[in-house]
Amino acid sequence: MIKNVIAVIFLNVCLHLNAQVYKAGQMLATYYDIPDTLINYSCATHYSKESYFFDINADNINDFELQAYCGISLGQSSTSVFIKPLNINSFSAFSHNDSVLCPMDSIWYKSKVAKIFANGDTLNSTTVKWENDLLYLTLSKNIMGCPYGDVNDWVNQNDQFIGIKYRDLTDTIYGWIRVNVPQNYNCYIKDYSYSQTPNYVRNLNDIGQKVSIYPNPCNSYFTIKESDAAKRQMQILDMTGQQILSQAIQSGKINIDASGLAQGVYTICISSDEQQINKRLVIVK
Repeated sequence: MIKNVIAVIFLNVCLHLNAQVYKAGQMLATYYDIPDTLINYSCATHYSKESYFFDINADNINDFELQAYCGISLGQSSTSVFIKPLNINSFSAFSHNDSVLCPMDSIWYKSKVAKIFANGDTLNSTTVKWENDLLYLTLSKNIMGCPYGDVNDWVNQNDQFIGIKYRDLTDTIYGWIRVNVPQNYNCYIKDYSYSQTPNYVRNLNDIGQKVSIYPNPCNSYFTIKESDAAKRQMQILDMTGQQILSQAIQSGKINIDASGLAQGVYTICISSDEQQINKRLVIVK
């Protein structure tokens, strides 16, 4: 019993030591030192915004938008600085919900606030929460005299970091954006960096060519078949990386009931002791 416990502790320590750690402010695989760029809004008009866009996987498609915004209409106003993921694979680090009680209708209004990273903080810590949603750095909103939010968490004279993550079917990319938010209506963007390290071990010339999934797309049952009938482990992950199902493949073939899965795109991870491949599964209803 004691030997087993020691072995588990040793394995966990080894895994921890071998794991890649990404830190805010650290120059990662790809780094951009840009001239300080101010995004700002002006409430001289009823609507104003300025944006800066980020592509963190070199596919020429924007993954994040950092925006300073102002909107004014009859009896209502809204000003903010926020980070917005632009596709289902993009995530920003989440800090907390900022709640404001509206006395007019006794409703608590919630605003999601982006997590502040200081220089040297670990981006891929297990305690970091990620959101595929708009997160505020600052927010001041009033609806017919009822305050919706008054978020000023990022207003500071120091440089701070926004944590960003991109996860697709094969890779997980971590990164940071260095900003300075001197007032609640503007934001300086200074530089940004991101990793491009594969999240999975893949060898498509080996087990990848021996595995087939059919039918694909499917709406109920699908089959995983391997030509060499090896014993492997199968996992189904959703687009956020959450494990939906884990099951052993004992005889080179397994039938999976997918009728309980929602429509969408899933990752099928098939692994042996030393290798892991990922295949895409599309569920249609």
